[in-house]
Amino acid sequence: MKFVVWKARARILTEPHSLKEKRGVVKSVLARVRNRFPFSVAEVGDHDIYNLVEFGFCSVGTDSVDLERGVEKCRNALERDFPIEFFEESVSVENF
Repeated sequence: MKFVVWKARARILTEPHSLKEKRGVVKSVLARVRNRFPFSVAEVGDHDIYNLVEFGFCSVGTDSVDLERGVEKCRNALERDFPIEFFEESVSVENF
């Protein structure tokens, strides 16, 4: 069994002017990931900075290549569908 841990920082391109505006974007992203992709996801950092968000993603599988492809598909879909741009990421596939 293998698992992937993907930690990603993103910039919100619409420049929210309040934490409430930021929260709307973050909640939409979290809901999309949970509904369309086999990842557990949470906001794990940059909670009080209006235009930055840090996400933590995790998934379990049997094949490292499939897990890495899942990360790429998820990242591409999020950047395409939401006003966010990933700028700092780390992806780690581990054996369990």
